[in-house]
Amino acid sequence: MIIPRGHKVIINEGVEINIVNSAPFISYSVVSIKGTADKPVIIKSSDGTANGFSVFQTTERSLVEYAVFDRLNTLDKEGWTLTGAVTFYESDVDFYNTSFLNNLCEDGLNIIRSDFVIDKCEIVNTFSDALDVDFGTGTIRNTEFKYLNNDGIDVSGSDIKIFDCIISKSNDKGISGGENSMIRVENTTIEGSEIGIASKDLSRVHALNCTIEDCKYGLTVFWKKPEFGAASIEASGMILNNVTTKYLIEEGSTCIVDGIEIMADKTNVYDMFYN
Repeated sequence: MIIPRGHKVIINEGVEINIVNSAPFISYSVVSIKGTADKPVIIKSSDGTANGFSVFQTTERSLVEYAVFDRLNTLDKEGWTLTGAVTFYESDVDFYNTSFLNNLCEDGLNIIRSDFVIDKCEIVNTFSDALDVDFGTGTIRNTEFKYLNNDGIDVSGSDIKIFDCIISKSNDKGISGGENSMIRVENTTIEGSEIGIASKDLSRVHALNCTIEDCKYGLTVFWKKPEFGAASIEASGMILNNVTTKYLIEEGSTCIVDGIEIMADKTNVYDMFYN
């Protein structure tokens, strides 16, 4: 299904769309999905082959509320390959009370060059990253990320605010800032993950009243890509509970916790995680 520009896609409460046989859903028009708590909109792929739910370059802001995206793969047609089961590219969007479940591709939700709100949502059981934001701006509130095969929130070149979220069982980083990103995170818990919060490549992370527990690494700051530079984390009111290595700070990078700078005593941190 390919919807050209100049329309409005309206999907009302109780609608169920089953995308099979490697079909894509692509819209160049604004999308309005309005489910309810009792009658959510369900967009699924019973055979796991759906070529994604993708919205491109809309002139208006889309709305998604009380929806479930389940078992979607990503767009892969004639050499055109995306990474997100659900993708919004240059298309501002607000998500409320929405679930992204059991994706079968790299990202559960990929937002690119867009402004967004994610509120009271969940991303569960991802093939790789849960949320990937590239060159976007937005706010994430009251949202849960769990059972993730890679990162919980992966941010590149973006300005993001995260409030009152829970990230659990991530096989890599709970929150990852890269490529000159600015991230503010408050009252958020990261548990049972490899790394709590990572800041890299000129990114700046400010964390207030957050908890990292049952993780191998707490805060990591390093330089990954040669075209960028050192990164920083500034935290206050941080609780680190049952964290094997609380701080992993590469020389040249900065980590300040409750006004005290943590000594940077590592080199080539990139090699520890990526080689």
